[in-house]
Amino acid sequence: MDSSMQDDKRTIGRLRNGLEKILMGISASLLIGLVLIVLLAVVYRKLGHSLIWYDELASLLLVWLTYIGSAAAASQRSHLGFDGFVKKLPALPHRIIFFVGEALIIGFFVLIAIYGIRVQVALQGEHLISLPWFPLTVSQAIIPVAAILFILSEILSIPQAIRQAS
Repeated sequence: MDSSMQDDKRTIGRLRNGLEKILMGISASLLIGLVLIVLLAVVYRKLGHSLIWYDELASLLLVWLTYIGSAAAASQRSHLGFDGFVKKLPALPHRIIFFVGEALIIGFFVLIAIYGIRVQVALQGEHLISLPWFPLTVSQAIIPVAAILFILSEILSIPQAIRQAS
């Protein structure tokens, strides 16, 4: 294998690792924020007060955490699959199923991104109920953003998946 191909593999590996670290950092931050908001709400409730906005914000953080965490899992290829079945196939059917599966996954998330952007357009001018200054488009931006992150994670993890399959 020539050195330019090795450099390409290292570059893709570094990009995947960098994206993975960013996604894990964002996930950790979202989790910490979620925990702090819920704890704050519990303390306020124990003191006889109530935060009217915490449940809506906590729900949004949980959704964002789920989507970003899913993209992080994609970069590690940690989602459920049928690896045992596919690995037992001969080389050619194995490759075909692998690449068809990748195309279907990426195609699905392209559709999610497209329709997520359409949702953004439809929600223009709308705001959260308990935080009327917070645009609904910001809270729902996770749909196209996560779809794009999932696609990037999937594409950047393909070379590693191919090496592991060989």
